[in-house]
Formats: sequence, structure tokens, C-alpha cells
Amino acid sequence: MENLFADPMAGSLPELNRSAGLAQLDMFLSKAGSTYAKGRNFDLGPGRHHMVSRLSGHLRRRLVIEEEVISAVLSRHSFSSAEKFITEIYWRTYFKGWLEMRPSVWKQWLLDCAQLPRTAALARACSGQTGLDCFDAWADELKSSGYLHNHARMWFASIWIFTLGLPWQQGAEFFMTYLRDGDPASNTLGWRWVAGLQTRGKAYAARADNIDQFTRGRFFPDGQLNEQVYAVDGPESPAAQPINFPIKAIHKKNGKPYLLLLTSEDGHPESLSLAHSPVGVVSLPVLFSNHFWPDEGDWMRAVELDQAEQMALTDIAERTKTYFGLQQTDMISIGEDCSAARLVNDTQLVEQAAEQLSSLCRQYKVSDLVTAYLPVGFWSSHFERLQVHPLLKDMHWHLVMRDFDRQSWPSATKGFFPFKSKIPGWLNKS
Repeated sequence: MENLFADPMAGSLPELNRSAGLAQLDMFLSKAGSTYAKGRNFDLGPGRHHMVSRLSGHLRRRLVIEEEVISAVLSRHSFSSAEKFITEIYWRTYFKGWLEMRPSVWKQWLLDCAQLPRTAALARACSGQTGLDCFDAWADELKSSGYLHNHARMWFASIWIFTLGLPWQQGAEFFMTYLRDGDPASNTLGWRWVAGLQTRGKAYAARADNIDQFTRGRFFPDGQLNEQVYAVDGPESPAAQPINFPIKAIHKKNGKPYLLLLTSEDGHPESLSLAHSPVGVVSLPVLFSNHFWPDEGDWMRAVELDQAEQMALTDIAERTKTYFGLQQTDMISIGEDCSAARLVNDTQLVEQAAEQLSSLCRQYKVSDLVTAYLPVGFWSSHFERLQVHPLLKDMHWHLVMRDFDRQSWPSATKGFFPFKSKIPGWLNKS
């Protein structure tokens, strides 16, 4: 009989670069079928997450892309065997599309976080000093490793909201402060789902017996949790608005020179549909990734995440240089480094980036700027401000959208299960 819990110390997280992501994918492939389906809900503790792929940080930044992961899995397993894992990949896609059609949900979360008071109860929860062993252990694991098992994230969020009585918005903020795979869509909407706002009226209850079972007895908070949960108050989700897709064929006019802008939102520019090579590649400031509430400057994520993000962006830039055959001098990083810029507010950071980017456009004699499509989130918010900046407003901006997103996002109009029903057709497995 298969031992699902063998190899207990094989759960360390890989470095955030493409080579490490591909190596991790290769290690996981044999488990992506029935083994994953049987063991994926077990949280065995820090350093023991070997029943899940540990690819989330790479998928979040597209250091590895969804299509290649799914293709690799289906080369080893049937669709029916690997459906659980493939579905998890598409959950991320679904959340992206859902938020893309309802950007006001993201903006409201930002406003709520800026306005909610910082209470003593909030401080105790964030410091892992609530007296609930399981919750405090997960808070410590999150802060020390930048990761939590998905099942633990749901338990944690439920306890945060329904047992501790804290606002879900601040819980989502806490996760984004530390999660190395923190994604604006998945994180925000995942917390809304637990709170009973995403699937209207259906809140998620963390139960002591469920925690006992799926932590294999590490925790059993019997009698300590509020298991009679009701959806929190909140407005109805806004109606879905059509996505303003960029045109597919971009930048083919007379082979015009352009600068390619890199972000950690899409870490595989080699597979973007570009008509020809750029004359230069520009790494946008890593601090655009999720730092500041608009002009507030009172919230920043863990410095360890800045460092990891910078390493990922460096990897992206080096691969891009090699792929397009560029000189080192044509690789430019703009913006402050992680340590120096942490006291720079949002407006100052955008201003500095605009000045540097404008100077580069003059240097390279270009008026065209190209980047991978930026979904709703921190990167897109900063990018929108760059586009209308007086120094850059006359530039021609081109956003390149992947076919994977173009195909799937428009189906995220309702709940996940109507979306899920289309997956076999997208993969030609119907």
C-alpha cells in the first residue's frame, strides 16, 4: 500500500527562479495524479509539505507557466487521474478572471485596509499570541517561511474571522505581507470566500475534528473554535464587466523599435507573442509588486519577500537578455533597491520610475513600450499611473495577453463550477 506520508522532510520551498521551478515540477510529476488527490489536504507542518507541488510561488510569477505545468502533468497521468491538481491550477485562473471583470472589489479592499483601525486584538493575531495553538503556529510558520498549506490558510482565515472576530480585510492584508505566493486575486477572493461573500451566504467553518484529522493529530482545538459560522455583512458582488482585451497582433508596424518592460507578474517573456526583439529591456521597480496603499506608506510587506522578488526579477532579466541576444548594457533596472526604497511613498516611487523610463525612451529613440498584460493588482495600479504620467503619456503602450488567459478569463462570470465544466474542452479532454 502506498505510504502517503513518506519522505517527510522533502517539503522545503524551492528558490524563486525558473530553473528551480522546473526542477520542482519534475520532482512532483509522479505525485500529480492519485497521490496528490489522496494527500493534498494534509498539513503535516513546516518543512513537511511534500504532498503538494510547492509550485505556487513560481506559478504566481509565471516563472513556470500554467500551460507547461498542465502539459507535463498530462504527459504522465490521465486527465481523470490528475483532475484534482489541474483544477487547483484553474482555481487561480478563475480568481484572476473574476477580479479582472470586477476591479472595484480590489479597490474597495485597499480602501478598507487603509481605514480599518489597528487594534490590540489584531496585533495579537499577527504576532501569534492568541492562545490558540494551531492558529499561533500557523502565524509563526507564515512569517518565518512565507508559506502556508492551502488547507491551513482556510482554517486560519475562518478562525481569524469567526473565532477572533477580526475583519477579513486585515487577514488578507496579513497574508499579503508575508506570502511568497501572495496573489491579489487569489488572496482577496479566497478570504472573501471564507467570509461568505464570494459564494454568497456560504461561509467556511474551521472545525476541530477536521483540523485534527488533516494535521494528523498535531492540533485538536476542541471547544475553542466558533464552528457555527454565518456570512459576514457586505455588499453584493458587482456584476461582471467585459474585459477590455488588448488586440492580439501587437507591434508589427514596420518593425518599430521598442523597450520591453519586465515585471514579476509574468516571468517568462520568452513565450510572449512578440513580433521581433526589443532594443532594450527594462526591469520595473520590485516595490511596485505590493507595497503601498495609495499615498499612505504605512504598510509594507516583509523585507524577505522583497529580496525573493528581486531574485526572481533578476532571473527573468538574465533569461530575457540571453533569449533576445542583448548586451548587458541593454539590460536596465530602474527604481530604488529593496532596502533603500522602503521609506519612499507611492507617489515618489512612480515619479522616479517615470523620470528614468522617460530618459531611457530618449536614449533609445523609442516611443513604444511593451509588457505582458498586468491583471488587476498592485502592478497594474502602478502601471496605470505610469501610463498617464506627463513624461510618458505620449508613449505608445502595448500589453501582450497570453492565449491561456484570453481563453479562460471571460468564463469567470459566475461561480467556479460553471467555469470548471469548461476545463476539459479547453484541454481537448471532453
